[in-house]
Amino acid sequence: MSFSQYFLTDVFSGYDVGTAFTRARTAVRRVSGRLRQEPQLDDNGDGLCNGMDGEIARQRHIGGAFVTGADVPVVGSAMPSGLLAGVNPPLWAADVTAMDGLSNVWCLITPPDYDGTGDLAEVSLTWNPAMLRYESAFTNATQAGAYVCTFQASTRQGSCRARCRVSS
Repeated sequence: MSFSQYFLTDVFSGYDVGTAFTRARTAVRRVSGRLRQEPQLDDNGDGLCNGMDGEIARQRHIGGAFVTGADVPVVGSAMPSGLLAGVNPPLWAADVTAMDGLSNVWCLITPPDYDGTGDLAEVSLTWNPAMLRYESAFTNATQAGAYVCTFQASTRQGSCRARCRVSS
């Protein structure tokens, strides 16, 4: 996972530069585990990254300030942040839609001790018509701590994310 992946997804979805930066910074901090990567922004040209930055970026767009072309899928909701309870609690995402139809829905799991190296666990979610959501059991909570679950959906033409933090 990279800052530019999150940032450019939001820029191409019509967000202003400041909002896209803030959302991407939050996402990277969550998935970087113990590394706690900290992207920085200096939009006023003073050479410092501090609370004085962001106002100019929130007034700027890269490209059109609207979405064109194919629509990306939307993950409407995902399991709430909280404690994992029970044996193999379900990971779930609901209200997942796409204009072109969905090709896949899955969850990337960042464990509490993730140091930024190696692949993250990826769990495919399947449609549960009784619950009206995509879900799968979470079987990899082998250590205590906060796991970051990043829910994703894709079509052949795009993808999107929804994030939550769960603890075991």
